Amino acid sequence: MNKTKCINLCIKSVEEGSSAAALYLAELFYSGDIVVKNDAVALQYYKLANPKHNGLPAFRLGHFYDQGNVVKCNTAKALYWYETASSLGFATAYLPCATLYWSAYENLNEDRAKMLAKSYLWISAAEIEYNSRDLNESGERNVDSIASLRKAVLNEMPMSWQAGLDKQVAQHFANLKLS
Repeated sequence: MNKTKCINLCIKSVEEGSSAAALYLAELFYSGDIVVKNDAVALQYYKLANPKHNGLPAFRLGHFYDQGNVVKCNTAKALYWYETASSLGFATAYLPCATLYWSAYENLNEDRAKMLAKSYLWISAAEIEYNSRDLNESGERNVDSIASLRKAVLNEMPMSWQAGLDKQVAQHFANLKLS
């Protein structure tokens, strides 16, 4: 079967409601493998790939809104999608989610306590996740980023919050094991 026929079959499946086909096409257009890279098309397919229940398309949507790639940069939407991906256990989203919450904490005048707490939650999840992995060169850089952000968050966060937030992190991982 040729490439065009395969892609057309996937498009037909998406039209019939297949989120798996939408994710497959989104990844093809995002990566530029097999087809010409096209972030605008990828974005549309990620939106059809059930991002509220699938961490990868949620993460990619967060990245698009965070970077202002194809769509206007939108911190609220980026946080929503990164946190959706993180809540689904998509570990790659933990660090960007924590980083963006930290940035919001530093730059916004409203909901600062919430931003700080969320930054702590997701940086803690990132630390747990990365400590449980074999490290490669990229992972080592992530560990440095995690340690640096965690230190900054802890310098700002009241210590009285830590036990309660740590319980929330533990509950997050417990919920993932149950699902």
